[in-house]
Parts: sequence; structure tokens; C-alpha cells
Amino acid sequence: MIEEDLCYFQNLSIIDLSDNRIRLEQLKNLRLISEINLQFNHISLIPPISAKDFTNLEKLNLSYNQINVQSIKSLYPLQRLKVLDLASNNLETVPLDIKQFESLEELNLSSNLMSS
Repeated sequence: MIEEDLCYFQNLSIIDLSDNRIRLEQLKNLRLISEINLQFNHISLIPPISAKDFTNLEKLNLSYNQINVQSIKSLYPLQRLKVLDLASNNLETVPLDIKQFESLEELNLSSNLMSS
């Protein structure tokens, strides 16, 4: 899937692209999207996201990728994000300023490499 193909789906609110090789930034033209599933997409780096991108996104599943701490910080501009799934990303820690997700209600960090 390439970004040009997405222009035909401007009314999508939910998309499941799990088990592909899609990057989050390829979906930023989906203006009404509220839920994205990108589990098993071999994502390791998420470039900085603008506050004008994904203005309606409330649920994001990035489980079973290789997301790093810096990529988590790149998601901070997602002002409406309520659910973030980062399970099975081999994370050893989360950013100290994770409270920047002001609307976050659910955070899944299961099956990572965290210890106390």
C-alpha cells in the first residue's frame, strides 16, 4: 500500500494493517481515522509526528514491533490518543515524560523486557 492509494479512503475511521510492512507516517492522510492496528509490521522507528496529523486518532496498536523509547516520544502530539498498545516490543523502559499523553486511558506494556 502506498500513500497515494489512501486518498480514496478519506472516510475510514478504523483500519487494520497488521502483519504487513506499513509505517505509521504512511497513514497520515487518513484525516478521520480513529483506530489503527499496525501490529507485526517490523516498525522500529517512528519519525516525529505533527500535531495536525492523526487529529482523531484514539486507539493505536503497535504491538509486536521493535518500537524504541524515542519512537514513543514521537507519538506525544497525538492529543486524542486514549489507548496505546506497545506489547512485545522488547522495551526495557518507557520515557520519563510519558505523562505527555494527556488523554491516555489505557497503556499495554505487557511482554516487554522491563524490570524493577
